[in-house]
Amino acid sequence: MSITVEPQEMGYDYIVCGGGTSGVVVAARLAEDPSNSVLVIEAGENNSLLENTIMVVVDEPSPGANNRQVKVSRGKFLGGSSGVNGTLCIRGTPQDYDDWEMPGWSGEEAPISNMILESMEDQGLPLHPDMFSTGETSNGCGHAPRSVYKGDRTTSANYLANKGLNLAIKTNTTVDKVILDNQVFSHDPRATAVEVIEKDGTEKEIRARKEIIISGGAYCSPIILMRSGIGPKSELESHGIDCQVDLPGVGKNLMDHLIVFIFYETTKPKITKDYLLYRPNSLVEAYRQWKEEKRGPLSTFPFGVFAYSRLDKRLASEPAWVSAPRQPGRDPMGLTKSQPNIELFTTECYVGPKQYNQFPDGEKISCILHYC
Repeated sequence: MSITVEPQEMGYDYIVCGGGTSGVVVAARLAEDPSNSVLVIEAGENNSLLENTIMVVVDEPSPGANNRQVKVSRGKFLGGSSGVNGTLCIRGTPQDYDDWEMPGWSGEEAPISNMILESMEDQGLPLHPDMFSTGETSNGCGHAPRSVYKGDRTTSANYLANKGLNLAIKTNTTVDKVILDNQVFSHDPRATAVEVIEKDGTEKEIRARKEIIISGGAYCSPIILMRSGIGPKSELESHGIDCQVDLPGVGKNLMDHLIVFIFYETTKPKITKDYLLYRPNSLVEAYRQWKEEKRGPLSTFPFGVFAYSRLDKRLASEPAWVSAPRQPGRDPMGLTKSQPNIELFTTECYVGPKQYNQFPDGEKISCILHYC
């Protein structure tokens, strides 16, 4: 199949592959210099209504999950997963970033309902109002920053609201691979262009004069790199891809967290927000309230208190924990004492996944979610 090469004068200084949570921020910052020309390429649409924007990634059968396959939802539109998540921002502890061992991304450098609070404090999780924006403690509770402003969800695409003429956006365009030029430098190949597939199937090559930034996220960036010939040589060659750069770690070592939903029935009616959402005609009224006043139960997510906790004391007498192998200064999970083993957060109403039962009778269900 022939590939159309855009004229050199149509090239850009910087090409950002992926208009998701980070990509559009990087592009907007680069475009602050009016001498830079920047292109953002996004596989999804520019969809401010946030409809039909989910891309479902299905993993391989996992022995640890009884060979089940897990579906992971990602945002496929300008703004990416920042538009389909829980509108929350939680910063990790400094050690989480120090473990990356990346210059400029250490813990010091990286950007980042009353009754339940009292209950968590009673359980040894002290209140730290700013713990999820500072990352200074691994044991405590508090509220997380929200990405909701005046009743509307905000996403990273808001960075592009006042973009200048030097920032271009191509949506409904998938980055297939990066073109590497081995002739420019003798020691390392240089990324000079990207091959893209437009919505109608047309393939094009777009050139970059300075840099190409791959920002497809944890799931899609490795795919682009490996199709470009960057990754484990043996694996690339098994798929008929010429290896340009042998990097064994590409496409490996993905770590994602588990989540467990635990539901509780409270002893007091109307202490949760269930009565606002599940009574007859409640959604109609809630929608009217949001549409006309930008407030009410649909103006924010029903998340309550968040908490971090260590498990050392609780597991101190558990044989499996005591005998588990560990590195010096680390627990069996590979974490230092400054890093939490578990994250807890609450919902202020019943919000089970789709495969869970329908909302039970009553008006007093709360949920605690456990992240590992």
